[in-house]
Amino acid sequence: MSSIPVSDVVRSEPELATALGLCVGSLRRIAEYELDDTLNSRMRTLGERKDFLPADEHAELMSLVGFTERRTREKLDAKLNS
Repeated sequence: MSSIPVSDVVRSEPELATALGLCVGSLRRIAEYELDDTLNSRMRTLGERKDFLPADEHAELMSLVGFTERRTREKLDAKLNS
């Protein structure tokens, strides 16, 4: 079994080069993602009052925390893979 350098494969298959470029671009955008200031501010405000929140705001805070945790993992994965 012979091994062909990836660069040779990419040069011989322009569609592959295009697909790889799109993937790398997507990974970079994910890696550079920043939480919107409005959401960040809302999460901070809710977090400061977390012991006194009504059920609906507590659920909102938990949703925002879950969202930011997922985004953080995605950013780390994207940084490792780009």
